[in-house]
Amino acid sequence: MCKYSTYHSDNMKRHIRRHTGEKPFKCAYCPDFFSLQQSLKWHILTEHPGKSDPKVRMFLSSVVCQHCTRTLPCCTDTILMHIKTCDSMVRSMEHSVACILCKYETNDYVDIKRHIESHIGEKPFNCPYCVRNFSQLHYLKKHIQMKH
Repeated sequence: MCKYSTYHSDNMKRHIRRHTGEKPFKCAYCPDFFSLQQSLKWHILTEHPGKSDPKVRMFLSSVVCQHCTRTLPCCTDTILMHIKTCDSMVRSMEHSVACILCKYETNDYVDIKRHIESHIGEKPFNCPYCVRNFSQLHYLKKHIQMKH
């Protein structure tokens, strides 16, 4: 590959997509796919004017299950339900769950939920002292310790 390095796993995931060509984010309004969620959002803003209302976020973008090719809204709960019920998913470990967007696999639903959130950019943990949001609870706790 290349000599790129970073301390942040999300940055590395995005960088690896440059080499693999993976494009897990599908436009809900046309057949285009994108490697970054931000690219999809920009695409919708510029190519599909009037469809980028943030109040309907889950309909703005979607993801495609690599196992069954079903298109799903970019919503953690919906994706987790699909992971539990996808008949096309091949599991290498007994009682395991596999990511629909990459090769990650685990036996722990908390881990797969955190993993899916890292793919789609959801940040459900809100700081009570400022406007920052975080994808994981430990990031929020660290933020509060450092900043408040």
